[in-house]
Amino acid sequence: MLLSKLSKIGKKDQPSDLPKYAEQLEHTVEDVRRLAADLNKGLQQYVLFAKRNKKLPEQQFASLLKDSIDKLGSEGSVFQTALQETSEVSSSLASLHRDFEIKVDKHVYDPLNRLTDDVCASIGKQRRNLNKATNEARSAREQLQKAVSQVTFAGAGNTVNLDWQTHATNQPSVATDALARLSQAQNQLDEKDRDVSLCKDNLIRDLYTFASQEHNYAMLLVEYLRLQEAHLEQSLQLVRQSIPGLVSTINKSRPLTTFHCHLPKHLAETGRTIAYVLEACISRLDNEATLQEEGLFRRSGSQRKTDVLVKALNLMQAHEQLLESCDSMTVASALKQYLQSLPEPLLTYSFAEQWATASKTPGSTNLTVVQSCLDAMPVEFRHNLAYLCTFLSRLASHSETNKMTTDNLSIMFAPSLYRLLTVNANPSLEHALGERKPTDGLEHSLDFLASNGPGICLVDLLIRNADTLFEKDKPFLLTRRTYSPAETPQTGHSRSASFGSLTDSKPLKPAESYRTHCENLDNERLPEGNGSQTEMTNLTTSKSR
Repeated sequence: MLLSKLSKIGKKDQPSDLPKYAEQLEHTVEDVRRLAADLNKGLQQYVLFAKRNKKLPEQQFASLLKDSIDKLGSEGSVFQTALQETSEVSSSLASLHRDFEIKVDKHVYDPLNRLTDDVCASIGKQRRNLNKATNEARSAREQLQKAVSQVTFAGAGNTVNLDWQTHATNQPSVATDALARLSQAQNQLDEKDRDVSLCKDNLIRDLYTFASQEHNYAMLLVEYLRLQEAHLEQSLQLVRQSIPGLVSTINKSRPLTTFHCHLPKHLAETGRTIAYVLEACISRLDNEATLQEEGLFRRSGSQRKTDVLVKALNLMQAHEQLLESCDSMTVASALKQYLQSLPEPLLTYSFAEQWATASKTPGSTNLTVVQSCLDAMPVEFRHNLAYLCTFLSRLASHSETNKMTTDNLSIMFAPSLYRLLTVNANPSLEHALGERKPTDGLEHSLDFLASNGPGICLVDLLIRNADTLFEKDKPFLLTRRTYSPAETPQTGHSRSASFGSLTDSKPLKPAESYRTHCENLDNERLPEGNGSQTEMTNLTTSKSR
């Protein structure tokens, strides 16, 4: 009886384990604490640069650009201007990033810190308190076990009343002391068990509180992404607003080009009457020494020097020193390249079509048709055509020395000045010319040379009768340049001619075919241009056959 009761002492009210759900929550809290700590570490290292007292990448980039610009001093190229605006945009992006960091610090970083420092720390504290109370209860239980052992030893061989609340007066003093210690140990155990129960309740309460708030902690990540979204949208809006202004700045500073540029567009952009390339090249060539140079426009210039001059002329940066350093053949080659590059030739497509039709009509007067077509031409084309043909007429007047007669010059310039339209398109000309599309200039020129078409004859007429045909355009033409003896360019040319001399015993066939015909046209002058077109039509028809 005694042993059975003693065996039960201390086995009741032992600290039980946490409920399964609470245990799972405790593991979750630990995982969340660790993840939140890693998240805060990542935010501080990769997002919140101000936390580490470091400049933002955008600010560092803007400072680098600004320092580079400041070293140059005054404003210079368009690239420098674009770099300045890019630096300002980057600085604005840095300001937006700084605002983004402040918001992340306030709405994400600090709440995560409170989660790890307050909530998780409080749960950890309750867990430590529970562990401490459990250990103390375990010690109290061990003391109770010792007291039970002493009572059992003291009462060996005697009948002991285990009801220590009513003691018999006849019990030995040893048994009485043992029972007193047993009662004290039992009271201590009960107190520790109450502490364990209290700590357990506090821990479970905090765990359940965390479970109800875990959703809010997870929403901190959503808040971070929303702040990131707002920051990126503001940055994108800033960049989008900056790009048009930067493009406009660059376009305003873009150098105007001349080659492959529609003539009216070039004249409108520069406010000129005569195209820059025509004026620059002809001013360089229009002097007595150069006009007497043999083979001008027939002989090719140095390809290397021509390329350099063409690039300078294209940017309208062909200064006098550069032009003077180029020989006449190089300047002439650059001029021919410019005429070939025009989307619409100086002899407009409308003029070419009217002339092609008139050349097939018997009885029409050549110069009358030409004058009528010239009167209908746009003034931009007519003034520049007059400027060129007047110069070529002066060049032809020195044909005894330079060997460049009007028929030779017409062969050289007809492919560049006279082109017809066909249905085969060059897409790059659609904007300037609408739906009408020209053929390839070289291919069409070869057709003219092979068939002795009307183009060469028309150019020959324009050169021979330039003073008469362009009489009303003279007030709009620039005064030709004159050179002092010291400025007279060198006329020597070391390169061999690209074609045989037109004065040789076997000149080029097109020139030979037209020499007689063009001589007959010399007698036609305005206003009495009453020659018949029949001869030219018959000649053209016979040659085409």
